[in-house]
Amino acid sequence: MADLSVTITESVTLNGKARGNTISKTISGINNTVEKLVTCLASNDTTILKTGPTGHTSDAEVHVDDIKYLRVTNLATNAAHKVNLSLQIDDAEHASNASSGQDVCNLLLEAGHSFIMGATADAIVVSSDNATPVDIATGAGGLNDLESILINESIGNNVQIELFVATA
Repeated sequence: MADLSVTITESVTLNGKARGNTISKTISGINNTVEKLVTCLASNDTTILKTGPTGHTSDAEVHVDDIKYLRVTNLATNAAHKVNLSLQIDDAEHASNASSGQDVCNLLLEAGHSFIMGATADAIVVSSDNATPVDIATGAGGLNDLESILINESIGNNVQIELFVATA
């Protein structure tokens, strides 16, 4: 087993004063990593990660319970090359059955920006019906598993995406 070290640094000078911070985190118990560059074709959906209850359904699937850290980075340098990062959410425990058009969280991922997530099992829910936060101590409100990540580029540009996943 290995330790994964993650460091995030923000640095800006405003009115002659340095602002920002450096946050470091060590995640222990890492046994495997998935690292890949994916060219997402213009005006297409591209699945960059698939999770599942076993991690053995296909070569591209990762066991949802084993993920400890996940990062998706839009490597584009042109500001016009933003993408839709679509988190497909399982609506039943370990069923890998996110429904088309439902159980989805869409985020804009601008050029040069990253999305970071820790654990992906029982970690996400999207609800427009209830503004009350999920009670993570009791599970009330129903956190679900991440089923997959899709990238959609709808502006007409091919965009390169980097995926890094660290698992137990």
